[in-house]
Amino acid sequence: MIQVRRYTPIRSAVLALAAAMAGTEVLAAMKPIVLEAEAARLTPGRAVVVEQASFASQQGVSLAEGCKTQVGSPETPPDLVFTVTVAEAGRYLIRTNAATDAKGTEAMRRAASKNASAYLMLKVGNGRPTQRVVFVPWSKPESCVQTLGKFAFDGTEQEIAVWLPEGVRLDNLTLAPYVPPAVPAAVAAYQPTLVPPPSRPRLWVNQDSLPQIRANLDQGENAQLWAKVQERAAKPYALTIQPGTEVGYNSGLESAAVYKAFVCLMTGKPEPGREAVHLMHEYLAAVEFGNLLDITREIGRAMYSGALVYDWCYSLMTPEERESIRANLMRLADDMEIGWPPFRQMIVNGHGNEAQVNRDLLAIAIAIYDEDPVPYQYCAYRILEELVPMRRFEYQSPRHNQGVSYGPYRYGWDIHSAWLFRRMTGKPVFDDNLGGVYRFWQY
Repeated sequence: MIQVRRYTPIRSAVLALAAAMAGTEVLAAMKPIVLEAEAARLTPGRAVVVEQASFASQQGVSLAEGCKTQVGSPETPPDLVFTVTVAEAGRYLIRTNAATDAKGTEAMRRAASKNASAYLMLKVGNGRPTQRVVFVPWSKPESCVQTLGKFAFDGTEQEIAVWLPEGVRLDNLTLAPYVPPAVPAAVAAYQPTLVPPPSRPRLWVNQDSLPQIRANLDQGENAQLWAKVQERAAKPYALTIQPGTEVGYNSGLESAAVYKAFVCLMTGKPEPGREAVHLMHEYLAAVEFGNLLDITREIGRAMYSGALVYDWCYSLMTPEERESIRANLMRLADDMEIGWPPFRQMIVNGHGNEAQVNRDLLAIAIAIYDEDPVPYQYCAYRILEELVPMRRFEYQSPRHNQGVSYGPYRYGWDIHSAWLFRRMTGKPVFDDNLGGVYRFWQY
């Protein structure tokens, strides 16, 4: 057996591969709990036991003939209810195995994208009902295994309520303890020498550069764009979220909040800033991205937008709003592909070299540094001690190792991290050769 004794990009890749083989999550060694659907408490007239040869038990549960799905209607009774007591309180991964009947198979065949996946709804204990993908269009009708997400269990007897979609036969739920990515010893002991200033703002602008940026707003080509930003910020944004319910990704809301926060920062007027804080506070508390495939970019945009509002409108937030936004930003960070702590993927290549650390997590880490310096400690290590030295060597070429497709995209995220640090501190952290890589594609 090969033993890797130091944390290196190679070890990071090995960990990422192991995580992928485990369904993107690292599981504890203890035996999972398997809850067979046919053994659950079924709602009469809605949920029925059906034969399914591809299931180990030869049986599953589906909606009764003629029943319409009630997924998305948490006020309705669930279709089946499991009862479980875990050995230890903590967070557990819930996985499902499901098949499709003729109706579901045809729906999956007609699906044009991942967004046409089949969703169930579940509620763990007194938690909030949430919709999760249970069947994806590219799976064979006989079986589709999905990781629904991480859910908290308290060690007492608890119920898991499930609302079924039409066309799907549920085999079972499997619970296994969730184990987050380990923090390498070198990172745990790391003390960044470059840290966010005590003053605000910190993201893209600092106390020293703010007067110049304000002065440039109506100069030259900036004037027309500044007028558009003010116009968009002035538009009211109606937001109504029912208590105890979740909302999906809303890029329009995120943009509205950022426009308002920016106008507040530039003009000093509190009204648009308070609107931005309200929108982001309510949105982040309710938004769920679930387990849809490749959703980390959308999660990251929500986190980044929240970090901008947090930093630019810091003085306008109440302590309760500040804590709620901070906690929900970190809640979303936990569902990124790179994981939290962010050591599930390497940072010099792949998805880990995109926005996840270079913009999204770094922006959060800078914004909440006063309240929690640990995220900045982790992000600073990954960028300053891993990415910067690698790029210093690579960009001597000067060319990007990802060619003409992924290369420009991932290079752009290197630029993001470089300028976030530079705008925060006034000091460059990447080698000057970073600036010449674009010639590779130009020539």
